[in-house]
Amino acid sequence: MFAKPEIMYITGGILGGMGLIPGMPNLVFLLLGGFILPLDRLPGPIDLVAHALPAAALTDATRSALSASNQAAPGPLALLAVWALVTMGAAAFTFRPE
Repeated sequence: MFAKPEIMYITGGILGGMGLIPGMPNLVFLLLGGFILPLDRLPGPIDLVAHALPAAALTDATRSALSASNQAAPGPLALLAVWALVTMGAAAFTFRPE
């Protein structure tokens, strides 16, 4: 990767462009959450990471809520609850009042 600096330049340009356009980072989260592309079409390692993100769980829960079967989605809702507990715990642990 570092042998070809062009890759770093391209990556830096993409990330810089995403920072300049408001809301553009949300496109990445929508992509990794399965809103834009089905998660099974993502490459292997990215697919594994995407399934663990809360955006994917929210997509699955939304799809099951809007489907005709009206079945609850305990898996995605449990993953969202775990993410909520972990992030609140991390915020409580790292918060330092001044």
